[in-house]
Amino acid sequence: IKPTYMSQAKVMIKVNSLPPQFVRGVPAGVGEFQYINKENATGTIEEILQSVDVIKSVIKELDIRDKKGRPYTYDAFMDPGMFRLIRKHKGIGIDSIVDSEMFLITGYSDKAPEAEAISERALDKSLALFSELYKKESRKARKAITERMGEARKELSEAEARVAGFKMKNNIYNPSAQTTTYLQDISALESDITRIERSYAEAVDSLEEIKKAVETQPAFKESALSAGKINIIEDYKRQTMSLEMSLAKVKTDLGAEHPDVKQIDNQIGSINRLIDKELASAYGAFENNGAGSNSPISKYGYAGVDIIKIQASKLVVLKKILDKKKLLNEIPDKEVELDKLALDVDTFKSTYSSLLSGLAAAENVEKMDIHNIMVIDRPADASLYFPEDDWTGYMVSAILTGFFIGLFVVFMQVYLAIKPESQRDAASSYPSTETPDKAE
Repeated sequence: IKPTYMSQAKVMIKVNSLPPQFVRGVPAGVGEFQYINKENATGTIEEILQSVDVIKSVIKELDIRDKKGRPYTYDAFMDPGMFRLIRKHKGIGIDSIVDSEMFLITGYSDKAPEAEAISERALDKSLALFSELYKKESRKARKAITERMGEARKELSEAEARVAGFKMKNNIYNPSAQTTTYLQDISALESDITRIERSYAEAVDSLEEIKKAVETQPAFKESALSAGKINIIEDYKRQTMSLEMSLAKVKTDLGAEHPDVKQIDNQIGSINRLIDKELASAYGAFENNGAGSNSPISKYGYAGVDIIKIQASKLVVLKKILDKKKLLNEIPDKEVELDKLALDVDTFKSTYSSLLSGLAAAENVEKMDIHNIMVIDRPADASLYFPEDDWTGYMVSAILTGFFIGLFVVFMQVYLAIKPESQRDAASSYPSTETPDKAE
């Protein structure tokens, strides 16, 4: 009998690490070998190792042909039994080792180098197949991650826009710093109120002293009691107070360089000039008598305007204090809402960062040969599979086989030899059917 050689490789499948760990932040099924689990892993992996692509690639690359020169078919080459190997001498076997995650890849051939090459090539193709399976799953994962990243980026942009819009609408950026600022502003404004009240008290006292000085002059009553002049001046004073308050508010809201500020400032200047004109008209006689602009009459006329300005300043500062306190009281509620919006931003940032990390890992897997096969033994030098070098066993088997065959033949010959005689004895036992005459 023509001898048949075999060469074996031993591999171990790492079942526990089959689900790849590079996919995070996406549905758990993406990127896993969903068709493999611990319960059916051994059988499934054996079928993968025995796949048509692996076996046909080995046949094609090694150009393995039968006696008639035809390439081996998958069925003829895969898992050959002893009798097929005695006839054809070539094939491959992939079998799991009982109660383990080990597999044997065995190449058979009537040529020792070819047996080793079959086992070696099948091992390489199996590694490549598992690597390609991982790359395929990685591509699916990368596609899913890329699509999800686009959604996460859009959600993150919308969340950031909501935060920015809320800050602009509510004029809140750093609640803690703004609270401190508001408290400092309120303290400074309260100091301004104290200063303004002191100035107001001084202005009132000054007005009273001036009034006492001019009331002793008879001509004062004639000019000062002119109802038309006094009413006009008081009306101008009220306008000045209103404009002063508007000016302070516009400066706070729009800034000192805003055109509206300059416009209100010009209106105040115009009214002040009108007041000066009316004062000069009302008390002109005293000015012409040599009293001059520092005369008690002139000071009395302008002192009322100064008091009006002080009162306007106080009202403006009080309004600012109320506004600051209102903003200060609104900060806690705004801060809670801002924290909610900021939490959405942080969540989307975390999701996007996780997806970005997963995408980078998936791209790396596509460039790497990752598989869960650990090669325990590379294909060894081919050894004789059949016939085994056990001539004593062959001789004993032949003797026993010949003995039983000979014994069978002897018994058959004896059986055949005694059978005709027994038939004759049986025939003589039947009664005769001939007539007496014929019997005679």
